[in-house]
Amino acid sequence: MQNDITTMCSKYEHVLITGDANAYTATLPDFTEFDEYLTSYLDLDEETECSLNQINQLNEYDIPKDRSSKCTKINKSGRRLLEICKSNNLFILNGRIGKDRHAGNYTFRALSVIDYSIASTKLVPLFIDFEIIEMDSIFSDGHCLMSLQLVLSQNSQNNDKNKQNQHIKRRWDDSKCDEFYK
Repeated sequence: MQNDITTMCSKYEHVLITGDANAYTATLPDFTEFDEYLTSYLDLDEETECSLNQINQLNEYDIPKDRSSKCTKINKSGRRLLEICKSNNLFILNGRIGKDRHAGNYTFRALSVIDYSIASTKLVPLFIDFEIIEMDSIFSDGHCLMSLQLVLSQNSQNNDKNKQNQHIKRRWDDSKCDEFYK
């Protein structure tokens, strides 16, 4: 799994991973604190420093670097998940974004946080809401629903094509029913 995530993160700048990780992370950091001394010692240029110090982007968009969690448990899978985040510039959205900001609500049976949504640094600012929604026990095995909303924009060429396609009305032709089934 870790190799797949690393490959995906090196290939794409917008990455979202969501689901049941069976990992307990409490509020341990999912990032490595940037060392200002190293910047001056290594004489890093501004672009290199920005790519290494991903926390700046969170600060820029008023997203807390520290996340909240009602769950205080930590396990080996949680530590592994945090290391994956640190090594791939990924951030856990739980307890950090939207209605779950500063809450860190439980994701499993009001007992623990084991379901996560994790996003790349470039994707995090595009989220306008993140919410944990408790499900009726009839419809769920105990896991809550994670609701994510993000703002995306299309380039103008795609918008023009979409506008052109919106004017085309297609209707079902009953006489072609047999062709459809073939």
